[in-house]
Amino acid sequence: MAYVCISVYGTNQRDHLQHQADAVFKEDWIVHKTLPLDLPLQQLIVSDESGEIEYSVPSRFSGSIFDYSETPGGDSSDPQARLSAALGQLLDPLVDRYAYIGRSPTFLIRSYPQQGGSIVGAALWLPLGTRLIWTSYAIMIYLYLAHWLLSALWVYLDTRARQIYPWKWTMFTVFANIVGLICYLILGRRQRQDI
Repeated sequence: MAYVCISVYGTNQRDHLQHQADAVFKEDWIVHKTLPLDLPLQQLIVSDESGEIEYSVPSRFSGSIFDYSETPGGDSSDPQARLSAALGQLLDPLVDRYAYIGRSPTFLIRSYPQQGGSIVGAALWLPLGTRLIWTSYAIMIYLYLAHWLLSALWVYLDTRARQIYPWKWTMFTVFANIVGLICYLILGRRQRQDI
């Protein structure tokens, strides 16, 4: 239940952040260049149609977005995709990484076409709840595997101690998992009493 609540909360937070960014970086953002204080902005880059960087906040980047991105197999003809790829590679050192779990999405990266052909690329910190979703997916898989193995081991040790078909109940628990464990707890442990 907690897992479902975290997932729903995290997804709603990500969607809210996306709507907030869409509202801020409209076609005319390049004219006024104002940023709301509550926008969790990590990096913003404005490039022209050719890929030259015109404006950058907070870090100062200059030159072309091609200097910051290698997009193997990417669509190099789409300037918005190029800018998003460049932002992703610039921020790669800040991406959440977990031992034995892997990488977790850290930023919402969006690009917006502007008046005059410029493109705004924005990387916003994802809310913690959203980042926990991806981490919790991997943790749930590991917990499931640990439960599966430990259940089978416990059933084997318990049936061997009771001398009631250890391999039969262990294999049933391995293949049926939780159902096998419940069946053993209800039926298998009674066999000892009947003998």
